[in-house]
Amino acid sequence: MIGAYTEEGQDGDYSFLSASFDNFSVRTIPTLVEIDLNEEAKEMEQFSGKDTVRAIVLEIESENDNDYNFSYEGKATAVTDTGEELTGFTSPDSTLAKEYTEEDYGEYGYIYFLLDDTSAEPKELEVTFEVPTRGSEPIREPQTVKQFNYIPGQDMEI
Repeated sequence: MIGAYTEEGQDGDYSFLSASFDNFSVRTIPTLVEIDLNEEAKEMEQFSGKDTVRAIVLEIESENDNDYNFSYEGKATAVTDTGEELTGFTSPDSTLAKEYTEEDYGEYGYIYFLLDDTSAEPKELEVTFEVPTRGSEPIREPQTVKQFNYIPGQDMEI
């Protein structure tokens, strides 16, 4: 981990970014990481000539207290203080993006934002989470959360 977008509380815990949609919420502590590419990825046009990439990763935990079914796609976009506008994608093993029933609680998944610059270290992050839908109607408006406190990995007490 290169760093995280969070604030350390008085008790030594770090604060989560969260977005709420009716009685469904997602929360995360975004981290900046470097990912070593495997041989298959290195052959992809978008990674041509790269051995590593940098990404902002949201490890998402969800909570659901709704008494109705809805769909959540796990989509998000991010904007950094370096001017990058990034479209996130979820990991293939994610249980976050799915059709939720009232029994579903505590799903998880990862949303990745690949940075163009392999040495970038954005200090600010703004994430907009797309809304869940009930039928074809959005439950609420998209939720945008901002984090202005970047903590380099070596400065974090974990």
